[in-house]
Amino acid sequence: MNLNLPPDSHFEDGLRQIMTQIPGYEYELVSEHMINIYPIGAKRDSKDLLNTPVPQFDAISVDPTQILTSPSEYIPELAARLRPTASAREPQPSGYGGVVARSNVPPVTLRLKNTTVRQILNAASEAMEEFPPQYEPVGWAYLLQPNPSLPAGGKHSWMFVFSAPKNWKAFQRRSVS
Repeated sequence: MNLNLPPDSHFEDGLRQIMTQIPGYEYELVSEHMINIYPIGAKRDSKDLLNTPVPQFDAISVDPTQILTSPSEYIPELAARLRPTASAREPQPSGYGGVVARSNVPPVTLRLKNTTVRQILNAASEAMEEFPPQYEPVGWAYLLQPNPSLPAGGKHSWMFVFSAPKNWKAFQRRSVS
């Protein structure tokens, strides 16, 4: 990667330069602390698993890392796409995997209407931004491993990714001094 960032540059300037060097991918700034990176066109593709519509999502007092690593356990619409019935007319994604995490983080409650799997994962991750400083925020990653012999062509897996807390600059100053 090559970056040319003048002193007054912002994070997005660097991200934009990086993304121009990764062909086939695009990004979206979801919030001040979250970026989604995905193959070009994936967000508009109705067959993309992360675009699965979810009319109502209620997760009451749950560990958000569980939603991120085992989303089909919390999202029936996703579970239905991952485990299609024999009568399904068109192939659906199948198989899933993830890092099962049992964390000690505070529980969260999420209530969303007319959402998607992607938006649910983003909401679970964003909910952790409000945790006390001793809990590191966690993001999510989704991976499709193509395999033409599997229904819909591959294996789907989720995992969590540690990220920096929103007060990382203040924390860094305290650690150095």
